[in-house]
Amino acid sequence: MKIIDQKFVQNIVTLNRRIKNTLLCLMDYLSLVFVFWLSLSLRVNEIFIPDYRSTAVILISVLFSIPILYLTGQYKSLIRYIGLSSALSSLIGMSIFTFLLYVFLLISDLPEMPINFLLIFWLSSIFILNNTRFTLRAFLTYFLSTSAPNILIYGAGSAGRQL
Repeated sequence: MKIIDQKFVQNIVTLNRRIKNTLLCLMDYLSLVFVFWLSLSLRVNEIFIPDYRSTAVILISVLFSIPILYLTGQYKSLIRYIGLSSALSSLIGMSIFTFLLYVFLLISDLPEMPINFLLIFWLSSIFILNNTRFTLRAFLTYFLSTSAPNILIYGAGSAGRQL
């Protein structure tokens, strides 16, 4: 029993690059909202239930992370070809965003959000961003790999190049 159909994966792969980047931005936004909430919950050692102001801060502040990640080059590389440069760009982007969030929280002085949750947020956001990309790459590699075996032709001349 296949969970995901090969045709579904092929349809996603053939989408326009702008649509794929939009889907990736949406996935990043949702995962960063979750990581923000999770890091606050870990910091206060119970499930964090945000009030109206905290919810607005979470949703709006994470929205500002997407342009920062875009400017650091997070959405330039294709998922199939990510590597160390993608991990480094997410590290730089989330470091900049966490610093700006720190400054914002100092200025706004929200009592229900302790500032020292930012270290948990920084570490977990980098972990989640990098792992989602590497998981997507492994997923695409698994579904798009060909079953033809690799062969090595040595000394066949022009006939070998035609294969």
